[in-house]
Amino acid sequence: MKTFRLFSLLAVASLSNLAVSAAPAPNPEADRDWQAYESVGKTPPPKPMKEMSRLELAAWSEQLAQQRRETAVAFIEKHPADPRRWAIVLRLSPNSPRFVSDWGPLDAKGAPTKPVIDEAAAAAWKTRVAELQAAMARATDLPESTRRLLAERTDSKPVIYHPAANAPQQIRDAVAAAKQTGKHVMIQVGGQWCIWCLRLHKTIAADAELQRMMNDHYVVVHVNYSPENKNEKVLAELGHPERFGFPVLVILDADGKRLHTQDSGYLEDGDFHSKAKLTKFFQQWSPKALDPATYAKKS
Repeated sequence: MKTFRLFSLLAVASLSNLAVSAAPAPNPEADRDWQAYESVGKTPPPKPMKEMSRLELAAWSEQLAQQRRETAVAFIEKHPADPRRWAIVLRLSPNSPRFVSDWGPLDAKGAPTKPVIDEAAAAAWKTRVAELQAAMARATDLPESTRRLLAERTDSKPVIYHPAANAPQQIRDAVAAAKQTGKHVMIQVGGQWCIWCLRLHKTIAADAELQRMMNDHYVVVHVNYSPENKNEKVLAELGHPERFGFPVLVILDADGKRLHTQDSGYLEDGDFHSKAKLTKFFQQWSPKALDPATYAKKS
């Protein structure tokens, strides 16, 4: 599950959190090189981040970006037939690293204001990334997870969270509908900014069995959480589910009583949500699963 990124300059380091399902390594050397690439993002800072100056944070981020670039290029060049190279290409950014040769003057808070960039190296890297990404678009050996991640960049995003929506009324309406239909209410809290929120929606919408199971047992409500509207009062009444990150799922019974809050991170498998885990979750919190009569011994 993914939450807010507080330091955009550490985005390169955070890329290591994006697990990639890849085909088995064709040889031990490729496996070692893959692990070397993956391990870069797990490099700890030289000291606790709260003790680092803004210059130190910027320099550390640039160092990680350079190491990621070097290990990425090494893998791609040494293993041109390994499908995992496309997972690496997908992560490449034409703007990272920045190729800073000197950090230059600092502002009053110690942050670099005019770093000196090696423009030739930066331009060459932008060209290389563009060439690799063009090759990826033509590739026929993309691993499934890489193909799905690539599609996320081009597919239109479903609009499922609305900052202007009246969340309290949405929930009241859902509880009333659940009462009439004998279902539970499933509140999905998240926002359009949240890639994992959209992934969860797409995973369910693309699978007829999951969609049927969810709709058979639940009235679904999407409650917005974003800078425009955090719905703080609603979330307080729900026991602060935001503490688990986003998306987070809250199950209510037909009377509006909260039954369960689900950290959706436990429903993930690699880069996406697991059908098996979602199926189990839908079943375990359905009205039938919580009905004592379900477990009564038959005479």
